[in-house]
Amino acid sequence: NVILTALKLCKSANVSKEEAEVASLLHDVAKYENPVNYGFTKVDAPAPVIHQFVGAHIVKNVLNIDNENVINAVKYHTTGRPNMTNLEKLVFIADLIEPTRNFEGVESLRQAVFDDFDSGFKLCVSELYKFLLKRRDWYEEAAETSTFFTVSLLPVVRIPAEEATIPRLPLRRS
Repeated sequence: NVILTALKLCKSANVSKEEAEVASLLHDVAKYENPVNYGFTKVDAPAPVIHQFVGAHIVKNVLNIDNENVINAVKYHTTGRPNMTNLEKLVFIADLIEPTRNFEGVESLRQAVFDDFDSGFKLCVSELYKFLLKRRDWYEEAAETSTFFTVSLLPVVRIPAEEATIPRLPLRRS
């Protein structure tokens, strides 16, 4: 289902079908793997997140795929990261909105993504972050991703010039 969703979106995301297919096929390659079996002895991430890092390791070191775009799409498909490539965004979105997902608001996210990939992506990031905050189950990279991509979604508060105060800092002389 993630593959089909990614393939439907790859044109609007300006991503090659080949990379979309490989990355979305492999995104959960480590979902049921024990991280210790791959040399991960200190796991510093929540259980739902660690598989993305182990998956990237498997893609690179076990499957010998050297395409950094694919490796990073697997590595950040759960949390995202600042400055994501379109392939990374595509796999992140496809995993979140694929047809078997049925959480409240998923239909709105699907519609938003299919209407405008970039705006829909930002909305997906924002909604996922809100969900994680409610559960008190967030991860540093998810927070960084949300901040990076959703600042533009924050309401703009305009203050009339006469009401605005600008703090004056003392000048230092060297």
